[in-house]
Amino acid sequence: MFLILGVVAIIYGVFIVINKKNLAIPSIIFILVGIVMTLVCITNIATEQRKIKIPEEVLEKISKTDWSDEQLLLQHGFEYYNEAYNYSFSSDKAESDLCNISVSKKANMDAHMSEHKDVYYKAKEKGIGLLDLRRLIYKDITVVRRYIIYNDGMQIVVTEDNLEKGIYLFENFILNTY
Repeated sequence: MFLILGVVAIIYGVFIVINKKNLAIPSIIFILVGIVMTLVCITNIATEQRKIKIPEEVLEKISKTDWSDEQLLLQHGFEYYNEAYNYSFSSDKAESDLCNISVSKKANMDAHMSEHKDVYYKAKEKGIGLLDLRRLIYKDITVVRRYIIYNDGMQIVVTEDNLEKGIYLFENFILNTY
């Protein structure tokens, strides 16, 4: 929205300059406000999503785990439905943070995956931008983390809703469970 308003302000300022044939104060103000709004919006768009680097010890445990072992998954609380083993948990009673893990067989891998031994993965975090005004209002910023991991023909998809500076629930789960 602010990106559109910024571009409109720039266009309107340029229109005033072209129409009046001189650089008036209102046109300069419109152009400057438009440029600032556009730069803030572009910065927010560029910083609202970032890659997550999964620690080596987590990747080691993932690679050593037999994700196709149904008994192991059931033992750790996974339930089978929708052709996948699913597990959801929260680390607090208010369930302000939530982690969903889904394990299923998958032959094809997504492109552009990072590699660690026999584990292929990509992990991203999506929140609000660096210059977003909501940072001034809210004390705790919520983010969504998404992991896609391939190991021995199995696909592990993790979606985690958590605080920006909160613990990484999935990584903590892997370190403490397997």
